Amino acid sequence: SLTGIANNLLPFWLTQYPDHPLHATTSLIAAAKQVRGLAEQGDELAKQIFRQQALALGHLLTIVSNVVDPDAFFVGGGVVEAEPAFRDEFVAQVQSGTMLRDEQRRAVTFALVPDLDMAGARGAALGALQAVRPEG
Repeated sequence: SLTGIANNLLPFWLTQYPDHPLHATTSLIAAAKQVRGLAEQGDELAKQIFRQQALALGHLLTIVSNVVDPDAFFVGGGVVEAEPAFRDEFVAQVQSGTMLRDEQRRAVTFALVPDLDMAGARGAALGALQAVRPEG
């Protein structure tokens, strides 16, 4: 999330890149809003932030898989609206960081959900729909 980038990831990664132009930005929120665009352009600090996010999401999805054994993971948020090559790289990093058993890997789907912050609501709605109208 933008808040997570501003409050956690950006402050750390700026210490690793002391000469980065984002140091001149007036606030962490303003700097965080630039991170996706910079990552799309190949900026290494920004790409590190998204790599760390993808790894964290992969770990989270691993835990979820071991608790509820889902058929699908829905990836949404601003990264879904990003330039396709960057978006696809991010999703691939999430997938590779998700440690699934062989049978889980064969069964699970990673799907993109557009419309920014609606990803969670859409995923919940799709899950509810499937519960009341299971496939025959």
